[in-house]
Amino acid sequence: MREINFQTIHNKPIWVSSVQKILSTSLYMGEFQYPAGSGTWYKGQHEPLISKELYLRTREAMKRESEFRYLSKDFAFTRLMRCGHCSSGVTAQEKHKKLAGGGIATYIYYGCTRTKDINCPITYLREEDLILQLIGLIDTMSLDELGLRNHLKEDIERHQNFQAMLGIERQEFKLQDFDIKNYAKHVLKSGATDEKRQILSHLKNRIVLKDKVLTIE
Repeated sequence: MREINFQTIHNKPIWVSSVQKILSTSLYMGEFQYPAGSGTWYKGQHEPLISKELYLRTREAMKRESEFRYLSKDFAFTRLMRCGHCSSGVTAQEKHKKLAGGGIATYIYYGCTRTKDINCPITYLREEDLILQLIGLIDTMSLDELGLRNHLKEDIERHQNFQAMLGIERQEFKLQDFDIKNYAKHVLKSGATDEKRQILSHLKNRIVLKDKVLTIE
């Protein structure tokens, strides 16, 4: 994206995940399924952004890619933290558990890389618990509020464009009406990996992970 200078209307870089979302979301090719997974499809009133052929090809390509992505999986929070025991970095790994109903549950755990101390008394923290602790720390952390508000502004514009595509009357929002720390908490809880990393880039504190507990450095 950077090589071809592909940017938003505000001259911000467009993340690959944003392009992937457009190419793999049926609404952008003019159709949507409601309720999700029901098999009932509707045509939108808007002009499609992509062709149905491109949408189907993208879905198939992303499905194949996901089958081989395990070893190169990119986790959202590894660059944010250091180990509180030995000051090594923090890594993440997936664990899979078979469920009684036949499905498979996937969990992500974070722990010390042991690059500085092979004997570090490592303990692992599950990602859901890490996010809850991180959200609890947001109110006490130093944030780049200007950067976060610019990120929020882009999210609002994407939402408004989405409404326009559906033929819904445009809603107007004022940035000053939003609590920027609550916005950061929302993205950390529900955002995609790239979105979480963007939010984390606006945190001025470094996080220490020790004995399954996060603290601010």
